[in-house]
Amino acid sequence: ISIRTDDEWRSLVEAAGPDAGLDDPAWAATAGRLADIDRLEQTLAGWTRGWDARTLQHRLQSAGVPAGVAHTTLSHLADPHLASRGWWLQLDHPDTGIRRYQGFAWRFSRTPPACERPAPRLGGHTREILAGTLGRSDAEIDRLIAAATAADLTANVAGKR
Repeated sequence: ISIRTDDEWRSLVEAAGPDAGLDDPAWAATAGRLADIDRLEQTLAGWTRGWDARTLQHRLQSAGVPAGVAHTTLSHLADPHLASRGWWLQLDHPDTGIRRYQGFAWRFSRTPPACERPAPRLGGHTREILAGTLGRSDAEIDRLIAAATAADLTANVAGKR
């Protein structure tokens, strides 16, 4: 719940109803809310505790109050809003199989964002980076891998580290 204006506060108080305890006249203006922030947050927490988070989100949003569910690491995977927006990408990773990956935070009017492959495999670009970016020779790279200073995909797949 994010209250940016006194109008939004009034909308929250109205949506919450008289039993919520948010109708304290001292809280009608931003200055009053800030001066009593600890008691306000305690009262607000007490009221929201009895609600299902999604139900409360929709109730407050419908009243013009900015509100959203605070997700856990895993609960966002089941968020219907993200699913309806086409947020998730389904990609087939060679080590873990088909997985959901987060989509793109941006949208273009003429070019839809795309991703055709999953994250690289552990060690999958070791040789490319050591040779191309760092200028190491094949012999140097072989020595680094043999000394377990670096690992390539073959070493990781075989369980050698």
